[in-house]
Amino acid sequence: GPGPMPMFTSCCSAWVNMAEKVYPELLPHLSTARSPQQMLGSMVKNYFARKLGRRPDEICFVSCVPCTAKKQECKRPQLKTDGIPDVDICLTVREVGDWLKEKGISPDAVSESEYDNPLGTHSGAGQLFGVSGGVMEAALRTAYETYTKKKLPKLTFHEIRGLEGLRTSTVMMGSLELHVAVVAGGAAVRRLVDDILSNRAHYHFIEVMFCPGGCLGGGGMPRSENPHVLEDRAAQIYGLEERNTIRKSHENPQIRALYED
Repeated sequence: GPGPMPMFTSCCSAWVNMAEKVYPELLPHLSTARSPQQMLGSMVKNYFARKLGRRPDEICFVSCVPCTAKKQECKRPQLKTDGIPDVDICLTVREVGDWLKEKGISPDAVSESEYDNPLGTHSGAGQLFGVSGGVMEAALRTAYETYTKKKLPKLTFHEIRGLEGLRTSTVMMGSLELHVAVVAGGAAVRRLVDDILSNRAHYHFIEVMFCPGGCLGGGGMPRSENPHVLEDRAAQIYGLEERNTIRKSHENPQIRALYED
């Protein structure tokens, strides 16, 4: 059934940490969905393991992420299955880069290869998760078509894109008027949450990313002196998403197969 409103995203582990420590009254408002890291870890250790004929403890799951808070997340006791962690090792992008440099391996010299299947097919909506507003945009694409039973008239929600600390929009889903907000950066998050708790702001659904710009500005990303590095990274993500032939999460054939299996 419907949960308490407004609903907040739960994919940013730094935001979940803040909610637990500073805003415990909001915990019932967080989505029950795990972060992408933990979703995939659970799927690999259980669903994928069964497909391979392996036990979960025979698989070592290593994630490469832009986020330092993910290191603590994978150690949470709630994110174990029968005492076995869903994610064994969490490395940041910068750590992987340092390791490649130490080994004398240039990413440019490594040929591309296909991801393993099942679980190797990704959608453009999934790629958007790396930039602030991307989780909201991906969710709206699926929510609109699930709720209205109609094709989305436009794929891109320009009004929630950008690197400002707070962006808001009203999205019409048939006759339903949905008020949404996208917030990124610790100070902006606290201002918005305080406004919501004080009844100065009213939304149905809020995407929260603790790092400025979203995951592309995460603490585990390579450091740069380029003042426009976040804009450049966002442009790369949007470009990859636009070139993807599958742009809605619910149209990913492997996700559909998972639900049917």
